[in-house]
Amino acid sequence: MMTMSKAVTLTGNSTVDDTVVATMYANLENGSVNAQIMDKDLYAENKEQIQQDIAEFNKAVFTELDQEA
Repeated sequence: MMTMSKAVTLTGNSTVDDTVVATMYANLENGSVNAQIMDKDLYAENKEQIQQDIAEFNKAVFTELDQEA
């Protein structure tokens, strides 16, 4: 027997000089939102920008969730 499910996801990357510093992921089906730092050194050097990117991603996720409600 085959089962199938559909999930709506959003992904984002915060980059510095073509290097991915942080990756963000959201599953709109269950409301989970995650961020992962991929390069701790570049994060430390660019913390303000990376945190701003993560905040913008979260805002976009909640905008999408609000539209579904």
